[in-house]
Amino acid sequence: VRVRVCDAAHRMFEVHLGDLTLSAGEVREIHLDRRHPDALLWFEGFDLCAWGGDTASGRGGLFPYDTAPDPRGDDRLDGYEYATVPVDAQFPGSGYIQYSFSDHASDVVEEHGMSESYIRSRRFSDYKHMLRCRECPGYLSVGTGGTGRGVFSLYPIRDIATVKNLEVSFRLCLDSATDDAVQFLANGSSAVVRSATLDGAPVRADALSCRGTTSALTLDKSDLGSGWKELSVLVDNCTDATLLQWQGASAQSGNHGFYLDEITVREVPGSWNATDCLRILYWNIQNGMWAEQFEYDAFVTFVKKFSPDVCVWCEARSNYRSSSADRIEDEEEAYLPENWPALAARYGHSYVAVSRRGTEWFPQVITSRYPVEKCLQMGDIPGEEPILHGAGMFSLSTPAGDYHFVTLHLNPYADQDEERLREIKYILQETVQNPYWTRGRGWVVLGDFNSHSRRDADFISVEADSPKYATHDYIATETNLADLISLRYPGAYISTTFGLSRFDYIYLDPDAYARVRNAGVLTTAWTAPVFTGISNFYLPSDHRPILMDIDY
Repeated sequence: VRVRVCDAAHRMFEVHLGDLTLSAGEVREIHLDRRHPDALLWFEGFDLCAWGGDTASGRGGLFPYDTAPDPRGDDRLDGYEYATVPVDAQFPGSGYIQYSFSDHASDVVEEHGMSESYIRSRRFSDYKHMLRCRECPGYLSVGTGGTGRGVFSLYPIRDIATVKNLEVSFRLCLDSATDDAVQFLANGSSAVVRSATLDGAPVRADALSCRGTTSALTLDKSDLGSGWKELSVLVDNCTDATLLQWQGASAQSGNHGFYLDEITVREVPGSWNATDCLRILYWNIQNGMWAEQFEYDAFVTFVKKFSPDVCVWCEARSNYRSSSADRIEDEEEAYLPENWPALAARYGHSYVAVSRRGTEWFPQVITSRYPVEKCLQMGDIPGEEPILHGAGMFSLSTPAGDYHFVTLHLNPYADQDEERLREIKYILQETVQNPYWTRGRGWVVLGDFNSHSRRDADFISVEADSPKYATHDYIATETNLADLISLRYPGAYISTTFGLSRFDYIYLDPDAYARVRNAGVLTTAWTAPVFTGISNFYLPSDHRPILMDIDY
């Protein structure tokens, strides 16, 4: 005997009572310890679904009317009728719950084909999308009985206050008529599907893909065969913006159907929770976090939530008046960088250093819990070729070791690949490649490179001989620096900008890279770029942050 208890927050616990024999009229009292596992974030077993035939197994079932359910939806059903009329095995228990949605913002509550009471009775209002979904006894039918693909997705899990790695397990069964593949997606953030198992065995590597802000596991009939399968998927770097979704792989008309059950979302123990590591947060904050000048409350809340030890900010000067395209020409009017010490103190950093501003007033800033020494300035220095947005080298002694941080923001303009190559050569020859600085400290080189890496060639439309690769080609051939995100997630293309380009990089020396515990591009509900309609400005920025932990 197994007892399962689920609450309204989709937390669940199970108790196995073993063999339980009762005689007629016997009453036995059983006390349950109602505590769900700490790592459990979400569970759905579709146990409130009861109507229709068991279509996955080919057995008949019950439905409250003597006619087949209407696939366009049926607002006669309030969800509480007694299911007493037998139906054929191929009939699910309701019409399509949600047969359309107009845009990404719509959800089941806004657009569904069933009655409000029916949606509440099955607790379907807790889900983002149930496109062409229908209930079956104890599980969900997705995209069956029609030619349009189905989509089922959870809302982003708000219990993820910062960032977590998740294990998502579920049962899946293809409909016998299906001629499409099935996809599991981590969508809308920078989460990455790292690995998966099917009935305990690893799935093939080419079933995993990641591009932009969507990471996917795609399996077809040759993978899944017939009958119910158990899948477990490890998803790295999930936040409160990560949308977990199941759908037919093709949007074309065809047979896409599958069945879904026993969805369990758990935090991977220990992930992103360590305290014995150095946490580094990098972000191009676009014009000094332009829309929140003088207040910065949401910005401070965001930084404190992740509790970094070192922060590096690109575009760290207030170049425009708040929420406008009115440029600040007088440096004394700009809140940043002059007030970085006061701002950093609000999120717990006592040390601040500012790079050269460059000829266009776009400095980088480093703030830290540990003392920062400014070693080298590169930018608008008389007698030197200018670096348009400046650069700097700073030394830090931390529990994770002694490091030189090189901050940079290369020329941002189109068709300036030769200038970007000149700038990166100058910066690296003055720092990483200069024997004077190479003894006794590791290297962290990070910033907005405004250029493409050849490691991403399979994902971008850039010819092999294009000068757009020149900057990162130089780093690859002339240094031993490791491209953090690309090496950690091989075969993935993880965007750092609203335009789905990877322009922000962290490079590490081999020893530092070997001690990276966690790393990821960070898209949260707050950091997802939203266009303002003013100039080219986005809220809160047109770039996404990168977060990493280095072991002590």
